Amino acid sequence: MGLTKLALTRPVLIFMVMFACFLLGNNALKSMRVEENPEVEFGVVQVTTTYPGAGPDEMNTLVSRKIEEAVSGVNGMYEVTAISQEGVSIVVCRFDIGTNMNNALNDVRSKVDQTVGNLPRGALKPTVSKTDTASSP
Repeated sequence: MGLTKLALTRPVLIFMVMFACFLLGNNALKSMRVEENPEVEFGVVQVTTTYPGAGPDEMNTLVSRKIEEAVSGVNGMYEVTAISQEGVSIVVCRFDIGTNMNNALNDVRSKVDQTVGNLPRGALKPTVSKTDTASSP
């Protein structure tokens, strides 16, 4: 009841308080940093291996599983998925946000290099690449 009585008896005071709140809110809104495309690095590393003439099942058993097992122990990784197609194996490693992706890329690359000797003779050397979301339009 006290606030209502104050608002009715002193309308100029209430107007000034509302105006001050509006000015402070407007000032805070203008000083806030806003970006259309902020720099966020989603941790995704992709290992692509080609094995000409191999079917999807062969790619899965001979290539994808071996690479998945090799990279599964890298720090900061929360998911490993593999896509096996005819002649191509793609292993996607997803990392937690905030993980240093240069270190993660080097760790995955070293694990894959250790596995190259266990891959079939006709398989080409796997390529390890980091997906950079900032470079895509």
